[in-house]
Amino acid sequence: MPSELTIKMQEIDFASKDHVFGVMFPKSKATAYPAVVVLCKGAHRYSEFTTEGLLYHFASFGRSIEQISRALAVVNYAGTITAARFFSNGFPIVDTHYLYESLKCYIQAISCDDQAAHCQRVISDARIGADAYLFPCNYLIKRQARLDLTAAHPSSLRDQIQAMGVDHGCAWCPNFKPDDFRKL
Repeated sequence: MPSELTIKMQEIDFASKDHVFGVMFPKSKATAYPAVVVLCKGAHRYSEFTTEGLLYHFASFGRSIEQISRALAVVNYAGTITAARFFSNGFPIVDTHYLYESLKCYIQAISCDDQAAHCQRVISDARIGADAYLFPCNYLIKRQARLDLTAAHPSSLRDQIQAMGVDHGCAWCPNFKPDDFRKL
């Protein structure tokens, strides 16, 4: 039978599918702990749970600028809480550096009148063809001096882009749409 903590982790996993981002962390002596708790109490969904004498906090953040700003601060501060766990789209997020940077990019995108104007870029790369292509992720373009896309790869260009998103911690982003990649 699963422990109460395992059940709660599954709940935050599930909640992170409906929200952009979820976090779970125990009571801590870390200096940032009180600030993280305050930030999480302002999340779209927040709960506390005690198991085996230890208090745990669970928070799921929505898609608004205010919610993502809170999430960004939580990632920044919660990095000092060793047992903090982050989730998005039902999956755990391991690298919080990439998470912080991609959350910043998402805040920039949702601040734009047309999010595609921020997120999508036109590229031309001889390895995938001499033509212009619509690339679905500005975050990846900024982080890779050269894209590791090639038509010679056994996987489709779409799947290569999706894998790059996983590698660079931005596959969680609601605006990350590898299917939008296309020849112009």
